Amino acid sequence: SMPASSVKRIEVITEPGAKYDAEGVGGVLNIITEDDKVQGYSATLNATVNTQTSSLGAFVIAQSGKFTISANADYMKSFGVDTYSNSLREDFTNDTYRYLMSNAKSKYKGDMYFGTIEASYEVDSLNLISLSGNIFGGAIKPEGTTVYEMQNLNGVKQYGYRLNSKSSNDIGSADFGIDYQHSFKKKGEFLTVSYRLDYSPDGSKTEASYEDVEDYPYELHNQVVDNNAHTEEHTVQVDYENPISDIHSVDFGAKYIYRRNYSDVIHSVQDATGAWSDVDDPNGKYSQLRNIMAAYADYKLKYKKFGAKAGVRYEYSHMNVKYDRKPDENYSANMNDVVPSVVTSYQLTPMSSIKLSYSMRINRPGISYLNPYVVDTDPTNISVGNPDLDTEKRHSLQLGYNSFTQKLMVNASVGYAFVNNGIEQYSTIDNGVMTTTYGNVVKRRSVRTDIWLNWNPWPKTRFMVSLNGSYNYYNSKALNDKMDGFTLSLFGNIQQTLPKDFVVSAMVFGNTPSQSFQTETSSYYAYGFTVQKSFLKDKRLSVTLNVMSPFKKYLSIESTQKTSSYATTYNVRQVMRQFGVTVSWRFGNFNASVKKASRSIVNDDVKESGNSSAGAAAGMGGR
Repeated sequence: SMPASSVKRIEVITEPGAKYDAEGVGGVLNIITEDDKVQGYSATLNATVNTQTSSLGAFVIAQSGKFTISANADYMKSFGVDTYSNSLREDFTNDTYRYLMSNAKSKYKGDMYFGTIEASYEVDSLNLISLSGNIFGGAIKPEGTTVYEMQNLNGVKQYGYRLNSKSSNDIGSADFGIDYQHSFKKKGEFLTVSYRLDYSPDGSKTEASYEDVEDYPYELHNQVVDNNAHTEEHTVQVDYENPISDIHSVDFGAKYIYRRNYSDVIHSVQDATGAWSDVDDPNGKYSQLRNIMAAYADYKLKYKKFGAKAGVRYEYSHMNVKYDRKPDENYSANMNDVVPSVVTSYQLTPMSSIKLSYSMRINRPGISYLNPYVVDTDPTNISVGNPDLDTEKRHSLQLGYNSFTQKLMVNASVGYAFVNNGIEQYSTIDNGVMTTTYGNVVKRRSVRTDIWLNWNPWPKTRFMVSLNGSYNYYNSKALNDKMDGFTLSLFGNIQQTLPKDFVVSAMVFGNTPSQSFQTETSSYYAYGFTVQKSFLKDKRLSVTLNVMSPFKKYLSIESTQKTSSYATTYNVRQVMRQFGVTVSWRFGNFNASVKKASRSIVNDDVKESGNSSAGAAAGMGGR
């Protein structure tokens, strides 16, 4: 969202070290901007329409004296795309309810909006105050119909029904942050104090009705599940950096996070007379409070062509869980984690180097993993969270090489990672009903190689390729199950600048078959083309035409899940083909950017499943 002319350089920090959170941070982009003192403004307006979505956006930046502010806003509307799916589940433990078959059609519509605002005020040459705010929100509204049929071992129908579902899922987040940075007279010595507020709604309302019920062994009632869920977070952080000399430097700091996850579910059912009543579920109202305190220290050494960085981070977490409707089951727990990291590097030439690193990362389960509310709107597929989950710990060792020349940039790495208490989703089956939950039940091992290159053979031609390959191994003694396999993913792009300000490009991406715990997913690929034309002085107006998969209307993916007690094959088919146009207009001549403190707050310690326990029902029309 910032003008390219205001960017001095971009640092890609693939091993952030102890000063960044231990929780899941795999890399940091550090954008260094030009020290521009001019005053003025610049703005860009853009609009996009294609066969699946439409969007409007605007960006503006302005500076007056020591104060700079920028804002970005976008709105997107999804028209909805039909998705078709079918599944076959075989229960090896039950001859009466042996085969469950489903056929579904669903559509997802929705509106989303995005907004950011950033501001900075330079009190003087040594003191800087910067502000930031972000908002993302909207509602995803899936609706669908699924027809189920259960057969016995001999293929005789046992029961059947039609499930109609309609949902509205709140998505989004809002945050506000303020940083104060004091620069000392020594170059590179900083003290930063930061505060950040985050709020993330995760509510949903799902309506389920049943038709064409035939011989189902229990009575089915139309249902409405209304879940008011959210996460609230306050963070305070202090960082200090001191380059002791040209060879040695140190960083250290501390951080405190107050985080509250909350869920309140109202479950209503309709009886035979058409009257509605609420179900008194003891797990319906649930909250989890975490107090997280952390401290870190980093030491850096740079001597001739050799560089090293070693750090350690200590994190203490106190968790308090409350059930409003069953207070006798409230509980609390304490967690202590020591997280080390080591990085060594050697400069082979002025433009190339190698790096060897070790790091440890942790992931704390979010409310979608923890929520104990039982979602049973689809009576053959029940889901429930696990409030007893522990923090997941991941160790990794990586060897990397990078080279940058005027025409060719290469970044390659090979790494090994392992997790001994991995959080995974798993399912059990009983009398034709599948229950899905989460647990620290898996050991994961992976070997991965990544290759990224950008080649400019001629001034107006660019090739970019990103290739990733991995071998993954999953083992669960608790579930007596194993899974392993190789997977390869590719993204490629070629761009050519033509006379009269035309730019054409083509891209392709895809995956070979991939594996996760208990599940294997088929390969897929897609491709697209773009033509861009610039107009007016300084290319202020641009029009872009794009097409995705013009010769392949649908994207089809098959996944297979197999355990000792059941096997499921799931097929989904969705429209991939898209045609669209984007118009962008830039006005104003301002090329500065909002100044930021060298350190700020990044909270990335929560592992989310993608849909909350109550919100999982939103996708039931397509399952």
